[in-house]
Amino acid sequence: MNIDSPIFFYDGECGVCDATISFFLRHSEPGKLHFAALQSKLAQSLLAKEGIVDPDIKAAYFSGPNGIVSKSSAVLGGLACCRKPYSLLVCFGVIPQVIRDAAYDFVARNRHRISRLSKTECRIPSAEEKARFLMER
Repeated sequence: MNIDSPIFFYDGECGVCDATISFFLRHSEPGKLHFAALQSKLAQSLLAKEGIVDPDIKAAYFSGPNGIVSKSSAVLGGLACCRKPYSLLVCFGVIPQVIRDAAYDFVARNRHRISRLSKTECRIPSAEEKARFLMER
């Protein structure tokens, strides 16, 4: 599979990840960003080609023009694919990565508790949105 656009890899069983993907779907240009659940064989294969053989399920990954990044840098990569004003949030990249990743890790450790507080169901993507999800075909 040849995908030229960036790919955001996420935990397919996480409510916080679902909310993040929904945000990216609403605010990025159609076709500019694709998505793959870390649990999928396709994601594992694509990441393995980049040297990530055992991805951390608590970490998001972003594959873009500068390679693969994880955690807070992955979120910033996804934000860079969004329309303004959301793309301007990449300015948080000036915060040292160790601090950004500490905040990311706090959310990741508590993601299931956080997602239980917000909602109980994932939304169903439209046909156009489904095309942006990479799956084994």
